[in-house]
Amino acid sequence: MTPASAIELHSRFEAEISDEVFEQKITALIKKAYAEDVRRDPSFKERYRQALRALNRGDHYISIMIQPALGFRAQLEATLRLLLHPLIQAFSGRHGN
Repeated sequence: MTPASAIELHSRFEAEISDEVFEQKITALIKKAYAEDVRRDPSFKERYRQALRALNRGDHYISIMIQPALGFRAQLEATLRLLLHPLIQAFSGRHGN
């Protein structure tokens, strides 16, 4: 695929599906995969949460689709992290020296 054809494909995709619909579809796919993985092996619940925590260290679009798929606890953890991170950084900066 050439850069020009990739741009064309992306433009066509954006014209056919809204961000909201795309996010809902991806969230549904992640939710199904998560439920099946946890059903087969309960340890996957923590693996998914660890992966989400790793993603939340950066600014990754997929995170907003994973959080609702993993349930309330994952959403709460992500929200608290976003709210508390600047405070922790500020406190560490003042008192870490």
